[in-house]
Amino acid sequence: MSNDTFVAPNGDWITISDKFVYEISFYKILKNRLEYYGSKFLYLDYPLTIKRKSIYNYKENYIVGKFIDWLKAPKDYIINNKLPKLKLNVRKCRRAKKV
Repeated sequence: MSNDTFVAPNGDWITISDKFVYEISFYKILKNRLEYYGSKFLYLDYPLTIKRKSIYNYKENYIVGKFIDWLKAPKDYIINNKLPKLKLNVRKCRRAKKV
């Protein structure tokens, strides 16, 4: 995890790039398992307005799920919208006391 990771307004963790990058993942959800069908990357010059991050199409015996993740954004967009940097809570391990 680098220091150049920011938090988007929708909660996604994004990094700096030349373009806006999105990943759309496809899944088939069955009663007893989940099957991954692949993903597609979108490289755009403008940000998408995502109303829902997950879209479900209900079929007779299964559900097809599409999930949209925002991965990267240009540096100008991050600065203009004042997106906060990601801060992770790092715990230090305590050593066991000698008896």
